[in-house]
Amino acid sequence: MSVSDTEIVSSSSNKALLLIREVLFFSSLGFFLFKRLFCDVTLWNGQNPFWGEVDQQVDQICESYVPFILIACIVFAFFTTVPKLTRLLACAALIAIGKLVAVANEDSYFFVMTLLIVAAVGISAKKILTFTIGLNIPFLLYTVISSQIGRIENRIDPGRHREYLGYNWTTTPVMIFTYAVFAYLVLRKGKITIWEYLFLNAANFWFFYKTNTRFAFLIIFLLLTFLMVYRAIRDHVIQHSLYRNLFVVIPELCFIFVYGITMLYDPNSGIMLKLDSILSHRLRQCQYSIGKYGLLPFGQPITWVTIGQSTPDNPATYVDTAYLQTLLKFGYVTLIALLLLSSYILYRSFKEKKYALAIVFGCVLVFGLFEQQPFWAEYDVILLLAFADWAKIRDFSHDMPQIGLNRQL
Repeated sequence: MSVSDTEIVSSSSNKALLLIREVLFFSSLGFFLFKRLFCDVTLWNGQNPFWGEVDQQVDQICESYVPFILIACIVFAFFTTVPKLTRLLACAALIAIGKLVAVANEDSYFFVMTLLIVAAVGISAKKILTFTIGLNIPFLLYTVISSQIGRIENRIDPGRHREYLGYNWTTTPVMIFTYAVFAYLVLRKGKITIWEYLFLNAANFWFFYKTNTRFAFLIIFLLLTFLMVYRAIRDHVIQHSLYRNLFVVIPELCFIFVYGITMLYDPNSGIMLKLDSILSHRLRQCQYSIGKYGLLPFGQPITWVTIGQSTPDNPATYVDTAYLQTLLKFGYVTLIALLLLSSYILYRSFKEKKYALAIVFGCVLVFGLFEQQPFWAEYDVILLLAFADWAKIRDFSHDMPQIGLNRQL
């Protein structure tokens, strides 16, 4: 039995404090998710006065109260978890970075996100995953179904045959679904039945058919297929298919790759032009944005210019990849912190033999090469699990082949 990196202090008084912490944490997380994935991104506000008033109230709560509630939750953590110096230093650094980013960006979003990560210390990862899915999916279904029956506007982009499904951007409902699938696979410990495989792929295909969001469709299909195949052949073929040292540095490797290929982009190179075309001109756009905004330690306020808003005098600047968007918007110090945090989650998943979590999170990080959500906690809830209690997240099975580890890591 592996020892968790986050141990709970066991006593009747601390159990009561833990219960209070959970109420504070999940209340804050609920407001955060509701604001970010419903109030801020659906079209309900413009069509229904009731939802407009709800949006104002939720926004005020998130700005005025949630940070203080989370700080109280963090204070309670000192009495309900076994203190560890390295974790205390890491958490303090995250909070400090979050505050500096908030000041630099004139926006509290990243500060609240870091508070959520730290406030989750010792809280059940299973509860966090279940709560997130249980909140996000009903509102997703409510909005998507309403868009299909005419209760809310369903904008359509005829040029790419894309529907918005009641959201202000066509990829938003797909991403909510995609990250809910990631969370569900962690909850299921990678063990899905053929019926789950068929149902999730059917839903995945429907979103692809409606929105033409290719990368999300492919990552879900490939991950589900891999998990099904892995279950069938793991005892016979895959003995040493995962190597801890390689997985742990996936975040850093992804950043080096996407930054390197962006800065090496040369419009005079035929190969680069072809690659840029395949990637929907991401290389050219990202290189331009890096040159325009520059790199700051804690980021800067940026009003992105999308392709639809661009003109010859005001080219598009929106950066799709999570690594470069974080670099520009939140700064290189923040990016380094998130890369290290991601590596720690992968390291811990191997240390505690949570291989399903490692596989899913590895896919999320690779997905970040093409999309920006992996470093947004409202989508990528796995970020909130960094210091959480993983006791109830087990692996595919107790007899999974052991993986050779480098003891020096």
